[in-house]
Amino acid sequence: MLPFHDVSDNRTGVLGPAQFLLRQGYSVVMMDSRAHGSSGGAIATYGWKERQDTVAIANVLFEAENLRHLDAFGVSMGASIAIESAAVEPRIEAVVAEDPFASLREVSYDYTGLHFSPLVEMTLFRPATIAAMEALEKAGGFNPNEVSPEKQ
Repeated sequence: MLPFHDVSDNRTGVLGPAQFLLRQGYSVVMMDSRAHGSSGGAIATYGWKERQDTVAIANVLFEAENLRHLDAFGVSMGASIAIESAAVEPRIEAVVAEDPFASLREVSYDYTGLHFSPLVEMTLFRPATIAAMEALEKAGGFNPNEVSPEKQ
């Protein structure tokens, strides 16, 4: 089982569910997502590059362990990473995704106007969100508009 943690967290954020799964007989591999905890990477890509990290982890697990099944779960950003990962890693057989975002662009609008009305986030704060997405694309080397678990 691959547990994926939420944004601004690290692998200890999924320690409770991991302990539960261990008690039920599952094997669990916990890791920090890019730019979180002890992992490398200067910037989180919210599933875009993390899905390739998952493929690398799966390759190691299938080479080194006697794996029969590989599943993933996560909450929020972790859920989105789990979905994005399953889309490119066919050995992931099941995903439990609690509260994934539909697309990085839409969740950016949501967080921008979190303490205001939805009307404000899509109008007044829209230029700031667009600028942030452009900066993320330049700094991260990926198109944030392509990060969409919903499209997987």
